[in-house]
Amino acid sequence: MLSPSGSSMHNRLLAALPPDAYAQLKAQWEPIELEVAEHLHVPGEPLRYVYFPTGAVTVLICQVDHRPPLAVGLVGFEGLVGLPVFLGAHSARWGAQVHLAGTALRLPAERLRQMCQEEGPLPEQLRHYTDTLLAQVIQSAACGRFHVLSARLARWLLMTDDCSSADSLPMTHQTLAGLLG
Repeated sequence: MLSPSGSSMHNRLLAALPPDAYAQLKAQWEPIELEVAEHLHVPGEPLRYVYFPTGAVTVLICQVDHRPPLAVGLVGFEGLVGLPVFLGAHSARWGAQVHLAGTALRLPAERLRQMCQEEGPLPEQLRHYTDTLLAQVIQSAACGRFHVLSARLARWLLMTDDCSSADSLPMTHQTLAGLLG
Protein backbone atom coordinates (compact mmCIF):
# COMPACT_ATOMS: atom_id res chain seq x y z
CA MET A 1 0.00 0.00 0.00
CA LEU A 2 1.53 3.32 -1.02
CA SER A 3 1.19 6.26 1.27
CA PRO A 4 0.54 9.77 -0.01
CA SER A 5 3.97 11.19 -0.64
CA GLY A 6 5.74 13.15 -3.33
CA SER A 7 8.58 11.54 -5.23
CA SER A 8 11.11 13.76 -3.43
CA MET A 9 9.94 12.35 -0.10
CA HIS A 10 9.93 8.66 -1.07
CA ASN A 11 11.12 6.08 1.42
CA ARG A 12 10.10 2.44 0.88
CA LEU A 13 9.82 1.65 4.56
CA LEU A 14 7.42 4.57 5.07
CA ALA A 15 5.54 3.83 1.85
CA ALA A 16 4.76 0.33 3.15
CA LEU A 17 2.87 1.73 6.15
CA PRO A 18 -0.92 2.07 6.18
CA PRO A 19 -2.16 5.68 5.83
CA ASP A 20 -2.93 6.17 9.55
CA ALA A 21 0.55 5.05 10.69
CA TYR A 22 2.13 7.10 7.90
CA ALA A 23 0.16 10.20 8.98
CA GLN A 24 1.25 9.72 12.60
CA LEU A 25 4.90 9.75 11.57
CA LYS A 26 4.47 12.56 9.04
CA ALA A 27 3.21 14.88 11.78
CA GLN A 28 6.51 14.37 13.64
CA TRP A 29 9.26 14.32 11.02
CA GLU A 30 11.30 17.15 9.58
CA PRO A 31 12.54 17.09 5.96
CA ILE A 32 16.26 17.89 5.86
CA GLU A 33 19.20 17.99 3.44
CA LEU A 34 22.18 15.79 4.26
CA GLU A 35 25.70 16.61 3.06
CA VAL A 36 28.46 14.16 2.09
CA ALA A 37 30.58 13.06 5.09
CA GLU A 38 28.04 14.41 7.62
CA HIS A 39 28.01 12.22 10.73
CA LEU A 40 24.48 11.21 11.72
CA HIS A 41 25.53 8.87 14.52
CA VAL A 42 28.88 8.68 16.33
CA PRO A 43 29.84 5.66 18.47
CA GLY A 44 29.30 6.32 22.16
CA GLU A 45 27.16 9.41 21.62
CA PRO A 46 23.42 9.60 22.32
CA LEU A 47 21.02 8.70 19.52
CA ARG A 48 18.93 11.87 19.26
CA TYR A 49 17.37 11.32 15.83
CA VAL A 50 16.55 8.61 13.33
CA TYR A 51 16.57 9.29 9.60
CA PHE A 52 14.42 7.95 6.78
CA PRO A 53 16.54 8.66 3.67
CA THR A 54 14.57 9.83 0.66
CA GLY A 55 17.49 10.79 -1.58
CA ALA A 56 20.64 10.46 0.54
CA VAL A 57 22.65 7.27 1.04
CA THR A 58 24.32 6.61 4.38
CA VAL A 59 27.14 4.21 5.16
CA LEU A 60 27.23 2.33 8.46
CA ILE A 61 30.77 2.29 9.78
CA CYS A 62 32.69 0.36 12.41
CA GLN A 63 35.73 1.93 14.05
CA VAL A 64 38.38 -0.48 15.33
CA ASP A 65 41.15 0.99 17.46
CA HIS A 66 42.82 3.84 15.56
CA ARG A 67 42.45 2.28 12.13
CA PRO A 68 40.47 3.78 9.26
CA PRO A 69 36.72 3.16 9.63
CA LEU A 70 35.29 0.05 7.98
CA ALA A 71 32.05 0.31 5.99
CA VAL A 72 29.71 -2.53 6.93
CA GLY A 73 26.38 -1.51 5.42
CA LEU A 74 24.43 1.04 3.41
CA VAL A 75 21.07 2.66 4.05
CA GLY A 76 19.18 4.50 1.36
CA PHE A 77 15.56 5.13 0.46
CA GLU A 78 14.66 1.55 1.42
CA GLY A 79 15.23 1.99 5.13
CA LEU A 80 16.08 3.75 8.35
CA VAL A 81 19.29 5.13 9.82
CA GLY A 82 18.97 4.59 13.56
CA LEU A 83 17.74 1.03 13.85
CA PRO A 84 19.39 0.68 17.30
CA VAL A 85 16.74 3.10 18.63
CA PHE A 86 14.05 0.59 17.61
CA LEU A 87 16.07 -2.14 19.32
CA GLY A 88 16.20 -0.18 22.59
CA ALA A 89 19.61 1.51 22.42
CA HIS A 90 20.12 5.07 23.63
CA SER A 91 23.66 5.54 22.33
CA ALA A 92 25.35 4.57 19.09
CA ARG A 93 27.59 1.51 18.93
CA TRP A 94 28.57 2.17 15.31
CA GLY A 95 28.73 5.22 13.13
CA ALA A 96 26.47 6.44 10.35
CA GLN A 97 27.90 8.87 7.83
CA VAL A 98 26.37 10.36 4.69
CA HIS A 99 27.83 8.64 1.61
CA LEU A 100 25.79 10.44 -1.08
CA ALA A 101 24.20 13.82 -0.36
CA GLY A 102 20.45 14.12 -0.54
CA THR A 103 17.26 14.39 1.42
CA ALA A 104 15.96 12.57 4.48
CA LEU A 105 13.13 12.77 6.96
CA ARG A 106 14.42 13.27 10.50
CA LEU A 107 12.42 12.05 13.48
CA PRO A 108 13.32 12.48 17.17
CA ALA A 109 14.57 9.14 18.51
CA GLU A 110 12.31 9.40 21.54
CA ARG A 111 9.27 9.67 19.28
CA LEU A 112 10.22 6.47 17.45
CA ARG A 113 10.68 4.71 20.81
CA GLN A 114 7.20 5.81 21.88
CA MET A 115 5.60 4.73 18.61
CA CYS A 116 7.19 1.28 18.83
CA GLN A 117 6.15 0.49 22.41
CA GLU A 118 2.90 -1.03 21.21
CA GLU A 119 2.43 -3.58 18.47
CA GLY A 120 1.46 -2.13 15.11
CA PRO A 121 2.51 -1.65 11.51
CA LEU A 122 5.62 0.44 12.26
CA PRO A 123 7.29 -2.08 14.60
CA GLU A 124 6.35 -4.86 12.17
CA GLN A 125 8.01 -3.05 9.25
CA LEU A 126 11.07 -2.31 11.38
CA ARG A 127 11.41 -6.00 12.33
CA HIS A 128 11.43 -6.94 8.63
CA TYR A 129 13.94 -4.18 7.92
CA THR A 130 16.16 -5.33 10.82
CA ASP A 131 16.35 -8.78 9.24
CA THR A 132 17.21 -7.27 5.84
CA LEU A 133 19.93 -5.00 7.22
CA LEU A 134 21.43 -7.81 9.30
CA ALA A 135 21.63 -9.98 6.17
CA GLN A 136 23.41 -7.12 4.36
CA VAL A 137 25.97 -6.70 7.15
CA ILE A 138 26.62 -10.46 7.30
CA GLN A 139 27.07 -10.57 3.52
CA SER A 140 29.48 -7.61 3.75
CA ALA A 141 31.58 -9.50 6.28
CA ALA A 142 31.70 -12.59 4.07
CA CYS A 143 32.57 -10.54 0.98
CA GLY A 144 35.29 -8.68 2.85
CA ARG A 145 36.87 -11.97 3.83
CA PHE A 146 36.49 -14.07 0.69
CA HIS A 147 36.18 -11.80 -2.36
CA VAL A 148 38.91 -10.06 -4.33
CA LEU A 149 39.01 -6.27 -4.46
CA SER A 150 37.28 -5.99 -7.85
CA ALA A 151 34.34 -8.10 -6.65
CA ARG A 152 34.04 -6.03 -3.46
CA LEU A 153 34.10 -2.84 -5.53
CA ALA A 154 31.37 -4.17 -7.83
CA ARG A 155 29.26 -5.12 -4.82
CA TRP A 156 29.56 -1.67 -3.18
CA LEU A 157 28.74 0.10 -6.45
CA LEU A 158 25.68 -2.10 -7.00
CA MET A 159 24.55 -1.69 -3.39
CA THR A 160 24.97 2.09 -3.61
CA ASP A 161 22.97 2.14 -6.84
CA ASP A 162 20.23 0.04 -5.20
CA CYS A 163 20.04 2.46 -2.24
CA SER A 164 19.91 5.59 -4.38
CA SER A 165 17.37 7.04 -6.77
CA ALA A 166 20.09 9.12 -8.47
CA ASP A 167 21.10 8.60 -12.09
CA SER A 168 24.80 8.80 -11.19
CA LEU A 169 26.97 7.98 -8.20
CA PRO A 170 29.30 10.91 -7.48
CA MET A 171 32.16 9.27 -5.56
CA THR A 172 35.86 9.91 -5.38
CA HIS A 173 38.61 7.30 -5.42
CA GLN A 174 39.25 8.21 -1.79
CA THR A 175 35.63 7.45 -0.89
CA LEU A 176 35.76 4.09 -2.65
CA ALA A 177 39.07 3.24 -0.96
CA GLY A 178 37.50 4.01 2.41
CA LEU A 179 34.55 1.72 1.66
CA LEU A 180 36.74 -1.14 0.52
CA GLY A 181 39.37 -0.93 3.25
